[in-house]
Formats: sequence, structure tokens, C-alpha cells
Amino acid sequence: AITAYEQVLSLYPEGPWVSMTQAYLADALHHQNRNADAAALLTSLLNAPAIPKWLQDYQWKYAEILTEVPGREREGFALFATIMDGIRYRADRERCAQWLARSPEVQHRLLAADAYLRLSEYPEARLLLMGLSIESASFDADAAARYQLLFGRLQAVGAQADDGRAILRRVAEENRGQAVGAEAQGYLARNLIHV
Repeated sequence: AITAYEQVLSLYPEGPWVSMTQAYLADALHHQNRNADAAALLTSLLNAPAIPKWLQDYQWKYAEILTEVPGREREGFALFATIMDGIRYRADRERCAQWLARSPEVQHRLLAADAYLRLSEYPEARLLLMGLSIESASFDADAAARYQLLFGRLQAVGAQADDGRAILRRVAEENRGQAVGAEAQGYLARNLIHV
């Protein structure tokens, strides 16, 4: 398949078939663990000013491939974080969260925990937050507040609901005027409505 796609691109270098052939070639290269070559092809395709709708599906594959290319892993996880913003379907959100949970970046793992909480996947959220708790002493102020917000949300829907609400109150008070404080207040209000 790789040889055939390369031959098509060599013999017919211009035309509406080029982008689709390059996408198929990238897919075939990925299956052969030639991820750097696959990423190079997808980079040129996905960085075009306007990409066709069918090619947008390849963003996900591009992110996966980047996480497997030495030195470009962080780019792949950052792309998954971008992809998360536009996801509409539950299964895709869960799949994206699974990828982000593997990221070395704290913000990506916090985003994954948020996705699990939104999906009511509490065991996954708990495991991820427990893992993050080991690193939490080294978080910057924003990551620390976001971690506390997520932990409070998790507690507020479980057996320790009062403890969770107390955490949400504290995050809201300590971060007054900031997005994380407003978010904590919103989750606290929502939780109190259902008490």
C-alpha cells in the first residue's frame, strides 16, 4: 500500500486526490510504526489554511501519532487538549480523556479528570486525582486551585458530600474574581440544589 500511494503521488503530484492519498499514506506509515514520516505528512495536510471536513478526522490520528514520535509527545497531548474542546459525543470525550490522562503535563491530566467527572466516570476520576495528589505540592497556584476544585467536585457527589462542599466553598472564597472561583461556586450551587 505504501509503495502504491507513493507511486500515485509521484506520477500525479497535483490534483484533488493528493490530500486524500497523503492521508492514506500517513495511515499506512503509522501501521508500519514509521510515525515520524506519518507525522510529517499529516503536519503539512493539517496546517493548511482550510482543510476539508473529511480531513478533520485525521487530527485525532495525528495526535496519536505525535505521542509516539520521540521528542514530539507533548505536541500530541496538546493537540488532544485542543480536540477536547470540540468533542460532542460521550465516547469520544472518554477516549480523549484516556489519552490526556497519560500526558506528562499536569494541566492535561486535570483536563482528563474534569472530563471524567462530567461523564460521571467517578472511579477513573478518583484514580487520576489520587495520582495527581502525589505531585500536588509542586503545583503552581492555578493548578493547585483547579486540583482542589476537581477533588471537591468528586467528594461532593459521593459519601463525603459535606467535605466536598466545604472544599468547593474554600476554592470559591480563595479564588474570588477568578474563573476557577466562579466555577467552584457554580458547582457548589448545583450540588446544593440536589441535596
